[in-house]
Formats: sequence, structure tokens, C-alpha cells
Amino acid sequence: MIEIDNLDILKELVKKNEFEKKVFAKNKSYRKHPVKKIIGTLENPKLRPGSLKYAKYTLRAIINVKNTKNDWFKRIWEERIMDFNDNFNNVIGALGEIRTLYRLINSNFNVNIVKKDSDKSPDFEACCKEDKSIFIEVFTPRIKNEEEQKKSSLFQQEKKSTSLLDIYTEIIRPTTGETENIIHFIGRLRNRIVSNKKYAKQTIDGNYNILWVDLISDELNIKKEATKPYVSKKFKNNYITGNFGLWQSFYGEPKMKIIKDRTSLKYAQRRDFKELDKPGYFRPTNENPSHKWSGVIFAFTTGIVLYQNPWANIKLDIKTLKRMIRIEDFNAEYSWFSVNNENIKRKIKLTINECEEIYNLIL
Repeated sequence: MIEIDNLDILKELVKKNEFEKKVFAKNKSYRKHPVKKIIGTLENPKLRPGSLKYAKYTLRAIINVKNTKNDWFKRIWEERIMDFNDNFNNVIGALGEIRTLYRLINSNFNVNIVKKDSDKSPDFEACCKEDKSIFIEVFTPRIKNEEEQKKSSLFQQEKKSTSLLDIYTEIIRPTTGETENIIHFIGRLRNRIVSNKKYAKQTIDGNYNILWVDLISDELNIKKEATKPYVSKKFKNNYITGNFGLWQSFYGEPKMKIIKDRTSLKYAQRRDFKELDKPGYFRPTNENPSHKWSGVIFAFTTGIVLYQNPWANIKLDIKTLKRMIRIEDFNAEYSWFSVNNENIKRKIKLTINECEEIYNLIL
């Protein structure tokens, strides 16, 4: 009953803004407005069963934030959710911020909306009574694949740097098992983050800064298992091993061995491995010797995963970690964190060595 009531509230919100009229009058993209897709999924769940969890979660977030942060919600709804002038990238980013705020509020954080003096301001300040604030910048993915490029001329245009992460679906869905796909995914992910967040401009000096990557989507086929360094699972009548590339993008070191996805170790050869060509995003370099991000959170409908940055300028301390692990749906199994940053570095090195050992065992 509550879910039905919430859906009615959402319908009323879009009705007041003449939603349907604007969609058909101004939208030249073939993609549906994300809010319209949510309503359609909840009204006809059997038609889009794979999107139901995403739709329900986003609906709860919208209603919760509307009730708790109404002034901010009204502004973001009018200025960004009701934006029909692009390929809904602004809408996707706004929904990511709403979901993030919802999760923080549900985790009993006192959340302040950071005043946007410029594009260099983070999105939220998560306050604790006696502790240092945690500033959070939300980074929301968007879809960009070959099929969409053909259907929408918007993707042919040169875009300015935004807070949107381009992910290519033919690369992130490990179906072909091609080594180059994994290498390209790692490179694209790292390059997109570096190009937008390279110098961590959307941070507050002297405070904890978290990059929150919202991967809650009805289009991105990413699960929290993708945050592991490598995974082995049964596929048909064999076990296969592979990796998604997220871990390597942040913690990897140059020349570390990367195994292609869906590799059967029974038949593996050394050509099934590649070497990472650049250091992970967290690692200090000559070009970027200091790092302002204290960590990265990956948000999924099934939980959140924390990558703590052991090389950060302001490292997460024990008080902050106590708060972080109490964030709703925190997944300790897949997260990388410790009160001792040297422990994380040792664990990272051991994992890289494990990948090297698998490679060395292949004749």
C-alpha cells in the first residue's frame, strides 16, 4: 500500500510539471525520460523485471528526500529532473544525488547541502557530532554504447567535462571474454575519472573527501561483485576466472598481470594475460603527487563498497571508519578498509602478488 501511495505521489509530481507534454514536445532523444521509465516499470513490473529493484529503490529515495530535504528537492526537481534539453544526462546525475542523500539520511548522518558557489564544490557534507565532516561528491554513470551513438546525434557532439562517467556497455558486460575488452574498460574508467576528478577540485581541503560513484541503474549491468580483484565462478560445465577492472583502476600498479574475463584456468595460456600500463587512480604520481580523495564508495541496490585510499592526504581515521561502516547496506566482504593504512597497502601488494602467481603457474 505504501509503495502504491508513493507511486501516486510521483505521478502527481510529474503531472504538476506537465511532464508528458514536455517529454513529447522537447525530447528529441530516443531514450525515455528516467522518471517516466520508473513509473512504467512500477505500473507494469512484468514487462521490465530486471529494472524493478532499481525503480523501487529510486522511488523510495525520491519520496524520502522530498519529505526530509524539501527545499533542495524542489530546486533539483525543477532545475534538473525536469530538464529536457539534453539526453537526460542531467536527470541521471540528479537521481544519483537523490539516492545518495537518501542513503546517508537513512544511515543517521546529519547531512547538509553544500552551497554551490562553483563547479568546484562537493554535493553533501555528512556531519557527525564531534567528528570532522565528510564531504561527498556524487559521480553518476551514464550509458554510451555504439547502438546509442547511431540513434542519437547528441553522442556525436563534443561534450564539456561533467560529473558524468562514460561507461561502454559492450565492455562492462563480460560476455565475449576478450582480453582487450577488460584492458579497454580499465583504461576508459580510469581516464574518465581522471579527466573529471584528476585534481579533486570538488573537495574541501583539510577534511575527509569521498567520491561516491552511484552505479544504481536499470541499464548498467554492474553488480557489487565487480569490485573484487578477480572472481571465479561456475559457467556451464567449467569454472572460469576473470576480473571487472574496478579494483585495478584504483589500486593497481604498472605491469601487474590482468587476466581476461571468462578464462578457464584449465585451458589458459600466458597470452590470456595483459599488463596494466598505468598506476591505479589512488597511487601518487609525478603529475599528481598528492591525493585529496580519502576514499571511493561504489553504490549498488544490493549494498555499498568502500575503497579506502591509503595514500590520501587526509586518511580515514578510526572515528570516521566507525561511521562509514554504519552506512546503510555497507558490504564489509568486498570493501577495502583498515584503521591502519599500512595494512591496506600490504593487502594490496599481496593481491597483486596473487595475480602474478596465477600467471606464473600458467605454462
